[in-house]
Amino acid sequence: MPSAIPIRIHKQGNHKNPAIARCLSAWIYAYKQKIAEKETEHEAKEVANDTFLRTMPPLSGLENICDFIACVNFAYRIELISRNDSTHYLAQVKSALAANGLQSKNGHNSFKRP
Repeated sequence: MPSAIPIRIHKQGNHKNPAIARCLSAWIYAYKQKIAEKETEHEAKEVANDTFLRTMPPLSGLENICDFIACVNFAYRIELISRNDSTHYLAQVKSALAANGLQSKNGHNSFKRP
């Protein structure tokens, strides 16, 4: 049974964005824990992927929203989530921006990251 962290995760271990680094750390911890419990690699990845997603910042406040977007983009890039799932998460961002009054009436974002 494999115990090594998949290379696409291992290469990203020390990410510059703190939100992504936090999600990656959670992924690695969950993955290692499941492997230690003798789960299959597939089961370990499923639990770790879910842990990554549950660790993403809440969609409240501009900084969290920006970090959430970064985490979704990162998760898609390293194939933790599908294109369909990333579209779903980014639609949630749109709703959060609207709810926070950060989107103009024409649908364009009217904010700048702090």
